[in-house]
Amino acid sequence: MNLNSVVYRYVKIRGRFYPLIPITVHGLKNSIHTYALINSSSIISLFPKAIAEVSGVDLSYAEEVYLPSVDGYVKTKIATIQITIEHANFSAKIPVAFVEHMESSLPIIGRQGFFKHFEIVFRDQKHELELRSLRSR
Repeated sequence: MNLNSVVYRYVKIRGRFYPLIPITVHGLKNSIHTYALINSSSIISLFPKAIAEVSGVDLSYAEEVYLPSVDGYVKTKIATIQITIEHANFSAKIPVAFVEHMESSLPIIGRQGFFKHFEIVFRDQKHELELRSLRSR
């Protein structure tokens, strides 16, 4: 690992390994430390609405959007929030769709606003995820 690259070990949950990274969500009231799933098939990041409520992210002016899901469409509120990726020396504002009910309580980091900052390498056989910063290139 060097200053421009960070490797995270996948996290085992109920017998399966997932590419999770430690993040901090910065709201108006609180900063919340949690893990987020890196998902290259998700265009926008999806977070449980409870994270907005606890951290103090104001959704009163957020854009209401219906996003496609397995069961049809799900109502979301999209807001731009500040996140920090722990151990990666990275902080940025990204758009997030806050969802009332999610299958998982874990936030999902999608491509929009995040992937442009990194070359992301999934090493499933080793249960590793590498984030290589594109800032210095």
